[in-house]
Amino acid sequence: ALLEAGWTPEVFCPADEPGPLDDDGILVHRVPRGVPPPGMPLAEGVERILDRSILAAGLRKATNRRELLASTRMKERRRFFERQSEARDLGAAVEERQKEAPFQAAISTEAGLAGLFVPARRSRPHIVRATSAPEAWRVADEDPSPHRRRMVADEQKVITQAQAVYASTPVVADAVHDELGVDVTVLAPPMPVEPDTGRRRSGLPRRY
Repeated sequence: ALLEAGWTPEVFCPADEPGPLDDDGILVHRVPRGVPPPGMPLAEGVERILDRSILAAGLRKATNRRELLASTRMKERRRFFERQSEARDLGAAVEERQKEAPFQAAISTEAGLAGLFVPARRSRPHIVRATSAPEAWRVADEDPSPHRRRMVADEQKVITQAQAVYASTPVVADAVHDELGVDVTVLAPPMPVEPDTGRRRSGLPRRY
């Protein structure tokens, strides 16, 4: 839509194969996917040994708490550091391209921390599409892990530092405003409206 309106949009995204790509006239900058810190594999090896000790002692079965397992914490921690690494590379790629072809606006999202390292400039406002209220989603997801909380804090940072925030539905806009006190514009994407959604599905989880 931007291309047809006469703009020159460019897209930055993580990919398994980095490098530029032309997608029907739109330049796509593919950056490497995020990687964990160099020392993490060694730390994870030690935690796997601890895991075996916990399982051998029957502690997890006795308490029925999966968070006792180091491998659970390991997965959450790895995902957090990978997302931060990815966001850092995305931000660096945007800034590098900015020097060559200055943008009039940068549009990102808090999801996956995509816009965490995209600074706002006076000549290039940073606009963020809010996909959820991060803390409310964490609570609904029933995830009390420390690294999920760190992820939430960074997602909230993306939203609060933006010069403008929008959401695709009033539900998300209101939830983000309630959680962070940020004014959120509703900008619904064009899509068909079905007058009849059919029978309500049975057997859905309680929170739905």
